[in-house]
Amino acid sequence: MKINSEQLKRDLAAFIDPSLASQLVDSYTNMQKRFYAGDWKPSELDGGQFCEAVARALYQFDSGVIEHELPGKLCDLLLDKGKQPPVHHKIDIKHRNHFCRVLQTIYKFRSDRGVAHISGLFNANQLDAMLIASTVKWLFGEFLLLTWKKDRSEVISIIEALVQFDHPLIHELDGVPLVLSNELSAAEEILVYLQHSSSGCLTRNELKQFIKKDQSTIGRAISKLSIDRQVRMSNAGEVVITPLGQARVYEIIIPKLSSTNSKLGSH
Repeated sequence: MKINSEQLKRDLAAFIDPSLASQLVDSYTNMQKRFYAGDWKPSELDGGQFCEAVARALYQFDSGVIEHELPGKLCDLLLDKGKQPPVHHKIDIKHRNHFCRVLQTIYKFRSDRGVAHISGLFNANQLDAMLIASTVKWLFGEFLLLTWKKDRSEVISIIEALVQFDHPLIHELDGVPLVLSNELSAAEEILVYLQHSSSGCLTRNELKQFIKKDQSTIGRAISKLSIDRQVRMSNAGEVVITPLGQARVYEIIIPKLSSTNSKLGSH
């Protein structure tokens, strides 16, 4: 089932505050795009923003009250653990309990892993980002199951679509990445593959294996990127992305693909 972010915002605004609906969808889509681009720290930060948005959205649906507290306080309210008198809940306690356990665990986890606060032990990394991205998908799906008064099979279909929401930049199969867009030049594909790699570098042979373009075209693209200082060569002969190349991925390539996807989804 095809779904786009603007339609989802409108659908959610039918039963939660429109600003919360926008925050919920935007933080989710931003996280997915950053995650698939290999930009771990911003993706984990967006995951934290999503936790705040989904906690406020669930509390509003459950109680009818809009609160702007952080997830810990909202979970206390959802589970009647605060000093305030219990509210009338729409959602069963068992579902609220499961939701809050997952929400609090992931929100606290990412703040302790060198993302929200400085840590002497941890930095943002692919494994942590993968855990947060997967948990955020679960939270979004569970939120829809608990709140959306659509046919259950339709909600499940939408949840399945969320797993590849505004499709990712890269698909992995047997450890081999594939850029899913035909809209990118050879130079842009090179930058996306380099940014996606865990080390930020790949050999020329790896790039020629991944990119379905003429080898001479790829060679010329690497040379041009090197002149523009968006990549450089390591002593081992690997192509390494630079901060200028990373900025091009985040500021130009991802917005370009987002614009293309939006136009396709409107037809």
